[in-house]
Amino acid sequence: MGNSDWTISAFGVATDGSLSSIGTYSAGSPAISPKAVAINPVYPYLYATNDGDSSPTITAFKINNGGSLSFVSAYSSSSQMYLPLKMAFSPDRNYLFVVDQQTSGSNSTGAVTVFSVNPSTGALTYKSLVSTGNSFGYDIAMHPNGNYLYTSNPYSYAITEFSVSSGTLTKQKTFASFPYCSTSSDTHGPYGLAVSPDGNYLYAESTYGVVFSFDISGGTFTNYKSASGAGVAFSTDLTLSPNGKFIYVGEVARVNYAYACSSGSFSTIGNYSAGIAMAVSSDSKYLYGANDAGKCVSAFAISSTDGSLSALATSSYSLGTTTPSRSSSTRPDPGGGRGPRGRATVPEPGDALLILRRIIVNMLNCKYA
Repeated sequence: MGNSDWTISAFGVATDGSLSSIGTYSAGSPAISPKAVAINPVYPYLYATNDGDSSPTITAFKINNGGSLSFVSAYSSSSQMYLPLKMAFSPDRNYLFVVDQQTSGSNSTGAVTVFSVNPSTGALTYKSLVSTGNSFGYDIAMHPNGNYLYTSNPYSYAITEFSVSSGTLTKQKTFASFPYCSTSSDTHGPYGLAVSPDGNYLYAESTYGVVFSFDISGGTFTNYKSASGAGVAFSTDLTLSPNGKFIYVGEVARVNYAYACSSGSFSTIGNYSAGIAMAVSSDSKYLYGANDAGKCVSAFAISSTDGSLSALATSSYSLGTTTPSRSSSTRPDPGGGRGPRGRATVPEPGDALLILRRIIVNMLNCKYA
């Protein structure tokens, strides 16, 4: 994602963690910038959120045998989406939830757009749009029991919790008390989110490189548990290994911080140069990082004992050339061009080649021949 022609890149993953290129696929035209992808492993479809100059879209692709993609359709509605970003499926894969950075050009409040998914065709049908009540939606995470959904709202220094019933969202509460997240300094609130496989903990990270954990054993917030952090400049991506043991945080300077997590507590593993956005294979053996500077994918083996990273024999795979700049005149920043309170704006995930977010782990889960 983020190539010179606004494409999505697909890779095959071998048992030794090495990658092989399958192909590149257009996200749409004109000037559509893909921001994030989500794969439905039950019904073999891939969805990409796109920030087009004229209108935002969600593009649907069928995943063929061998992992190649075939365009299905593009859903577009400026009245129901404005800046769509991350996505999450319900556990039964019948609903797709899309976090929207803001609800209109003049309203910086984040929202979640809900779609039902046609299992036969992959087509999306609009169901509802629900405001988070907090500024700037960024990430989204579903509880494994399917009854709760969480969104991060960094400009409000908040995490919003929704209950879920048959695709219907009801806002429950907002948690907005984060250590090291100061409204008076250049320190944003929570960005990346992840839920532990057992559903007991919600993990979040702030742009200051601080990782947090919350007790959500019943699905809803009960208490804040712990925090740990490296005090980095600007981190916007959190990746949890599928076995729930290790957390990796991506930072704009392309330095990655790794933590071991146990019962909601953290211990530092180390720091690496893996890329700004990451994905971990479904067996938790390999990590892949999107490197926006080199326009490539970096590949690492993960130590099963301590979560440390070591580069694979072939550790870099090309994605293409530099992404051209695109006017943002029709997509103003929620903070009026400088971010909230006059701070620098956040780098957009598409600019960080966020295609790796979840795509490799889900391709392994799908096991296409």
